[in-house]
Amino acid sequence: MSKFFRRLISSVYTERCPYCHSVMNFDDIACSKCSPKIKQEPYLFFAGGGYKGFAPFIYEDIYATAVKRFKFNNNPQYSKKLAVPLMSAVKELLEENTFDYITCVPMYPKREKKRGYNQAKLLAKDLSELVNIPYMDLIEKYKDNPPQHECDYKQRKTNVKGVYRAINKELIKGKNILVIDDIITSGCTLGECCNTLRKSGANIICCGTICMVIYT
Repeated sequence: MSKFFRRLISSVYTERCPYCHSVMNFDDIACSKCSPKIKQEPYLFFAGGGYKGFAPFIYEDIYATAVKRFKFNNNPQYSKKLAVPLMSAVKELLEENTFDYITCVPMYPKREKKRGYNQAKLLAKDLSELVNIPYMDLIEKYKDNPPQHECDYKQRKTNVKGVYRAINKELIKGKNILVIDDIITSGCTLGECCNTLRKSGANIICCGTICMVIYT
């Protein structure tokens, strides 16, 4: 994007920090106050089924606020800013593996239409551009179920069982795939999506999220 075009956009559109909602420069990923807090060391996690993944942030403080604003407050533009620390977090996965596709945890169509966007898909597509790996819709959610945040820890595994299916098994077979979501809590949702890819013949499957929940 040219400097002239960036200046033109910033003259008519106020860019805000995803972490505190302060006005910020168009080219920055966070405001001057929040930038020093953006960590470079990723957190390792394992989704249900043992699928390896990384997240740049723990789900707390300004990072939890950013995810909530992005997910629930109609701020799809935050995706491009949040994709940068996500890229840093999955760097080790990218060094260890050559991924054929990046995909995302899908939403049930009616819920996605109501929200206006799937935040995981936006993150996955922006990450795809940053790391030059093709994005592909590989999984669909064909059964509606209660949101995971409405379920207790024990209910989460059964709540997502059998709600996803592969869109094109031939496209998945033998491929290395990176699955993106906004947050990992119990790991059941990501695990179910990864299992769906595994059953369709995927080779290496890894995950990336913006935040991970630490249970104490």
